[in-house]
Amino acid sequence: MRKLALLLTVFLLGLAVGCHGEAASPTPIPPPTSAPETATPAPPASATPSGPATCVASPFDVPVESRIPPVTEEDHVHGSIDAPIIFIEYADFQCPACSGLAFMREFLEEMHGDEICFVYRHLPLISIHDKAVITAEAVEAADAQGVRWKQC
Repeated sequence: MRKLALLLTVFLLGLAVGCHGEAASPTPIPPPTSAPETATPAPPASATPSGPATCVASPFDVPVESRIPPVTEEDHVHGSIDAPIIFIEYADFQCPACSGLAFMREFLEEMHGDEICFVYRHLPLISIHDKAVITAEAVEAADAQGVRWKQC
């Protein structure tokens, strides 16, 4: 009974100390003021030095990286090698990030269709994936037996 009386006393004391003084009143928020009308109007379209803006789609040349070997018959190719866009993927079958690229390939194929060619090349990351080399060897063995990939 003494413990209950002591707890009740501590609770009431804390309540009295916490509620001591005036109740906090909210700080008044000043009413919003409108910004003064000092902004200058936009100049007319004819005042630009180069004339009105235009957008023209035109082809552009992308430099080819000289250190990347050309696509050959030994590569795993999905699509036409003569396509204007060649997407070369260096990947590892055990790599989660590389497998996430499959969704991007599907999206690009939907968007560009026959205008894009996908090339897969092995890049086993042996320092972090212990089965990368044997998986790449298994894929090459299957390919040597005529089992082609549905999609690289």
